[in-house]
Amino acid sequence: MGGIDLDHGMSTQRLIHYLSAEGSRYHHDKYQRWNKRLAHHVECAILHGLLRHVGHSHDVFDAPSGPGRFFDVIKEHADEIHLGDISPHMLDIAREQTQNRAASYTVLDLLNIGPAHRTFEGVISLRLTHHIYEAEALEEYFRGLALLTRRWLIVTFRDARAPRTLWRRVERRLRGKRPLPAQTVDQVSAAMRVHGLHFVASTQVSAWFSGHCYALFVRTPDVNLDE
Repeated sequence: MGGIDLDHGMSTQRLIHYLSAEGSRYHHDKYQRWNKRLAHHVECAILHGLLRHVGHSHDVFDAPSGPGRFFDVIKEHADEIHLGDISPHMLDIAREQTQNRAASYTVLDLLNIGPAHRTFEGVISLRLTHHIYEAEALEEYFRGLALLTRRWLIVTFRDARAPRTLWRRVERRLRGKRPLPAQTVDQVSAAMRVHGLHFVASTQVSAWFSGHCYALFVRTPDVNLDE
């Protein structure tokens, strides 16, 4: 299979592009295209539904926040919104797009979260798992999210059973490319249970045209995470 250089379990080339000023602006500008605007509308509706499920929260952390495209959705369900991203350039765009209304803008690496890091009532982490090719890096990402949240977590992943994912995996295999990162709901749920979070609900963006899935997890009561 075609190999790629990896950093943080992700394509080094893609990560460098994302961290650059040009790459950050590209990730903002691409959602001006009509198909991306439609996808954004669908994702906003999904996020609204899951946030209504958990109820109003005091503080919510959105990371990676990207250019802050979900800020207006989250603000309807939280008193404080904190944005985090590995790219300082992306946070500059997020500050501009949100008119500096977030409670904080933090540069951080979600694969390097320590137990002393500030926690939040809820954490939203979207559009990252499908870039992580290594199982160890994915587990470190899930561990970091679990450390950050006190009550609930919304995360996205590419559904391994979605028709769109199955087709793309076949296509890449025929072209000799590295397999797409993808998980099932059961796999993600099992990984989260290790960290005291249990599955509540999931929603597909589009099984046929996207393959991405939103999933909500909540903190399991009376779980000792040191066990």
